[in-house]
This record gives sequence, structure tokens and C-alpha cells, in this order.
Amino acid sequence: MAALLTVFASITGLIALGYWGTQQPPGTWHPTLIVTDTSIDTVARAVEDGLVTLLTQARPAGERWSMELDEFSANAWLQARLPTWLASQQGISGLPPRVKGVQVAFLSGRVRITVAVVTSPAGEAQTRYLSADLEPV
Repeated sequence: MAALLTVFASITGLIALGYWGTQQPPGTWHPTLIVTDTSIDTVARAVEDGLVTLLTQARPAGERWSMELDEFSANAWLQARLPTWLASQQGISGLPPRVKGVQVAFLSGRVRITVAVVTSPAGEAQTRYLSADLEPV
């Protein structure tokens, strides 16, 4: 749960810095994931169901547990389920309307979070990509 809150806080921070992004997506951005596709929704629901199963399993107090997640599955969840999950949280209405997408890339020893934000300088819509790399401590 702490990792999920860390990811959420990081995403929120990236959105707040929306105007300082770049116009070119990073090499880890996958535009094909930003589509309406039932297979992506199926993968996203499987991720969510797996996490719920892990969270509700009986285990001895203090036992550590983990969940393996591949990059495609993580991005499927971010695209298909994150907006709904955010909307279900008290006081959060979902992703801000300017956020076009959120993706992660699992790199060697770190996780890159990228947010695509639509900006409108001089009345012309542009997409900016904001990335942050997280390293475990």
C-alpha cells in the first residue's frame, strides 16, 4: 500500500509540474497503449484482482509479501483502471482533464513514471511529457 501511495504522490507531483515538460515523448513511451481496447481492460482487471487477492490473504503478522508485475500489465492498469480507481477515492474526481496518459517503464534498478499532459499555449493544444525516475533506497 505504501508503494501505491508513493506512485500516486509521484504522479500527482508530475501533474503539478505540467508546464515544465518536453514536447517529445521519452523512448519508453508507448503510444499504442493509449487506445480503447478490451484486451488492455482484461489485463488491467487481472492486475487489480491479483492485488486484491494478495491483500486479503491470511498470513502471519509481519510477513513480507510481494507481487510481480510486468511493464505491459502495469501500463494496462494505469490506462484502463487508474482513472476509475482515483474517482472512487474520497475527494478525488479522477485524472485531471488535461492528463492524456500515465505510463511506467521498468528500467535497470529504477522505475520511470511518465505523464502526458495537454497544454494550450497561445490557443494551440500541445502534449508535453513529464518523466521522473524512482530508485529504491
